Amino acid sequence: MNNSSNKALRDLGIFYCAVFVLSLAASCIALWLYWDAWRLDDLVQQIANASSASAGIALLATILKEAGSFMVLAAMKIKEWQDRARKEERERLRKRQAEAYERFGFEVDGVLVLPRTPEVERFLAGENEG
Repeated sequence: MNNSSNKALRDLGIFYCAVFVLSLAASCIALWLYWDAWRLDDLVQQIANASSASAGIALLATILKEAGSFMVLAAMKIKEWQDRARKEERERLRKRQAEAYERFGFEVDGVLVLPRTPEVERFLAGENEG
């Protein structure tokens, strides 16, 4: 494995350890707050309630983390697509302009110039395909 995948696994391990500690803390706090019964059947119910609360908190933390990660990755992918589309558009315009110089350009004092006539403008805009 390369260094970035090792770091990702380490970060994931740290996250799930934090979720476990958070769940354990929530369970202990819930038991402490609702410790009002000393009978065995009430104690089992209190432990079940605390476990449910801690599992819900751990699940919520995991969902929020995964949703956040997905949104960041999606934003990066969208930016990559936009950059690629911009690059392709610039290349297409550059080729179109080079073709316009070949078709419509003329030389003035040793410099190739492109007249800005309506026909050339339509060609550069891609309106007269065909």
